Amino acid sequence: MSRLIGLWLGLAALIFRFVTPPQYVEVVYSRFIFKGVRTLFDYTLAFSPLPLLLVFYAVALYFVLKIAIFILFKKIPLRERLTEGGKKLVNFLGFMLFAFFMLWGFNYGRPNFAQLIGVPIQTLDTTALRQELYTAAQEAIAARDTLVKQKLIGADTSRVFDITEYFEAKMRQNVSQFLYNYGFPAGGHLRGRQIRPDGLLFRFGISGIYMPYIGESSIDNALHPIEKPFSMAHEMAHGYGWTEEATANFIAYLTCIQSDDAAFRYSGYLTYYRYVASNFKRQFPEEYKSFREKLPNGIKNDLTAINMRINRYPDWFDTSNLNDVYLKSQGVTEGVGSYARIVVLVYSWRMRGTELKKS
Repeated sequence: MSRLIGLWLGLAALIFRFVTPPQYVEVVYSRFIFKGVRTLFDYTLAFSPLPLLLVFYAVALYFVLKIAIFILFKKIPLRERLTEGGKKLVNFLGFMLFAFFMLWGFNYGRPNFAQLIGVPIQTLDTTALRQELYTAAQEAIAARDTLVKQKLIGADTSRVFDITEYFEAKMRQNVSQFLYNYGFPAGGHLRGRQIRPDGLLFRFGISGIYMPYIGESSIDNALHPIEKPFSMAHEMAHGYGWTEEATANFIAYLTCIQSDDAAFRYSGYLTYYRYVASNFKRQFPEEYKSFREKLPNGIKNDLTAINMRINRYPDWFDTSNLNDVYLKSQGVTEGVGSYARIVVLVYSWRMRGTELKKS
């Protein structure tokens, strides 16, 4: 039984994940244990000059191959090889599951972020969605006009600003400050890496990832510069313990639009517009086509450039189905559809502001 300690630890962690009340997760794990985990990563692995994501995958692959070689080539009877190899594999997976929850995964049991910051969820009907499309477009246009005035972006071309060397530190500061303002622990030295070779993450159907085992947030270096601030803020939100995709998007949006960096603000507004537009287009394709044609050339060119950049790196292996199953296993009922729930969250946030003004 002792040789299967990894299995028992993994199962125990899984059980605790689903039976622990959200308020205890928030107080005991998210604000105490995970805060210690975050500090440990920030003052050890964070000082690595190279991204550790590929190193982690290489180490994990090494252990899996080691077990496979034992099963295939160990000079003992086949039945023993299968039995012992199976135990090794189950034990390894159990340890990985236990580590996942201890290093980050218990955060899936936190209370709802919107609820914690006092944003009651509103119903987004067709009329509200149409208004949200108009509002999101106007905000993106205004944010782009600011960049044009600063000569950081072309008026009618897809020429855009560069992501400078301070990008990682600036975004970490922005995300941390946003969370601090609402009383959540953040700060430290959370890394936000840009993974090369270009397109490596895209090839697996993702543009960014937070890896709990190394404590790093990463985005694909191939992302269009306009997308990078929002995407990095999203992955850093994960790094600070917010697991839900909709919540990470919501934090990324609010972080970007409240930044003193005009490029960050445009990234937030345009990315949000794309989420609203995607929702609206599914319901009213012809109406959206007409709406898009009336957008300023600069906005249309930027949207086209982003899509062209994504299409440059077609999938080798689409992980969306795996991600969908994974999210649902953690209690996210919409699965990958949860990303788009940012529209409801932002709309609810706007309505809360309206109600506060009325009162």
